[in-house]
Amino acid sequence: MIKASLVCLTALLLSACGGYKYLPDESGDGSEFVSHTPLVSRQEYVAAREKEFKGKLSPNYYDYSFQYYLQYLNGLALEGKSFGPVEKDFMSKGRDISGSIAAADLLSSKMFGSPSRFGGGFNVAMIGLSLIAPRSPEETFAGRAKFYYAESTSPTVTFLRVDPISDQSADRDIDLVFSRRFFQMRSAVRSGSFSCEKEKEFLQSGLYRQTAFFRSDCVIDGKLIKVSRMSWVAMPGSLAREYLGPSVVSRVTFLDVGTRRFDTILASHAKLLQDGWVAIYPEFTNGVATKIVVAQAGTLTRFDLPQNPFPEAKK
Repeated sequence: MIKASLVCLTALLLSACGGYKYLPDESGDGSEFVSHTPLVSRQEYVAAREKEFKGKLSPNYYDYSFQYYLQYLNGLALEGKSFGPVEKDFMSKGRDISGSIAAADLLSSKMFGSPSRFGGGFNVAMIGLSLIAPRSPEETFAGRAKFYYAESTSPTVTFLRVDPISDQSADRDIDLVFSRRFFQMRSAVRSGSFSCEKEKEFLQSGLYRQTAFFRSDCVIDGKLIKVSRMSWVAMPGSLAREYLGPSVVSRVTFLDVGTRRFDTILASHAKLLQDGWVAIYPEFTNGVATKIVVAQAGTLTRFDLPQNPFPEAKK
């Protein structure tokens, strides 16, 4: 019940207060998606992503799956270095301070019975605002770097494909690419007899399509795992755009599945690997990730692990 409420709330927020609608996609399998309009214009969105990416990828690339896709495709090995201190602007610092004060006050009043200085409702609201408040481009970039590094060195399998498009491609044409790729992703899951939630996908026309909440649940061999599916237009400054030009990137990732399920997942997605997709996953020795494997149509290529962008976070 809670999850259903969150789905409705997310759909409501993403669709500008109730303007969303369920639409059948063109895959032919009866699937529907939630279509919503951007809260900002397409130009504003692209400009924001360019500010986030541009000038940072050479020293501080973070999309490791795509790095190995490029290296597999044309031998391009990217060099990176560790992150320095992440800069925060005035608003970011204020957000963190207010959230910390509210959390401390709420914890003190609930756990130790101390009188609340601000009131429970105010504290909850402030904590919520601190979680959704905009991050600076540097914070966003660093956060994604941490996520992708952890993903690339854990028992996770990613399937990735790139479709060239034109800068003049209409939203309608891009949406058709999204539908085609999501149909392939869903078909692969069904062929593997996985039990997966059938949540509606969100489509921001002309920009990206993704699973609800970014991840869905699947049951494989009795284990509940997280799966994320997404297709998006490569933004200026991103690895895909910089090295492959205008394109749509599609990715399905099975997160933290355990190495003994690798064969099950790879076998069920064999048709994808025959159709231009690649599989990217770590290889483990004595429980430690030692190599990154890129597989396609029976061919396996092994690469060195990515460099930890935050070595001080090592334990």
